[in-house]
Amino acid sequence: MTTIVTVGYGDITPVNKLEQIYTIILMITGVISFSFATGALASIISNYDSSEAKLKEKIGTLNEIKSDYKINDELYNKLIKTLRYDHSKKSKDAIQFMDELPHKLKLELAMQIYQKKFFNVKFFDMKEKSFIIWVGTAIRQIKVEEQEYIYKEGEKIVEMYFIVEGNI
Repeated sequence: MTTIVTVGYGDITPVNKLEQIYTIILMITGVISFSFATGALASIISNYDSSEAKLKEKIGTLNEIKSDYKINDELYNKLIKTLRYDHSKKSKDAIQFMDELPHKLKLELAMQIYQKKFFNVKFFDMKEKSFIIWVGTAIRQIKVEEQEYIYKEGEKIVEMYFIVEGNI
């Protein structure tokens, strides 16, 4: 057993059958624990790499658009910032997961998710659950830096913004 689990031969060896059984169980437990930890770490690194690859692919596409259509640097930087911020959020995974659920479970889960998400937004107070769920799937969070404009006078308004944190 010592040879199979590659723990090596030490100066202390089991003498009777009970010690040998205990040592064998300890060796197997150690190998299984080490294998599990190594596998979990490899999985985390693999998932991180695939997530980063998706972000790099999006940035590569944006770079092609920038060069093909001569996008100015200000817009390019906003797009990069949005891609990175959006990439750091996990809301897309939840929405995709919810789409695969049966309708009733989807509504229950969505209500739990979006009720907490919009808890501080006064607009949603006393609104129907179905309305919150419908709006919740369409809303995307953005981060606006200080001194950055969302709308300028005379622009057509096509979106609605809720301020969750900070001032306007």
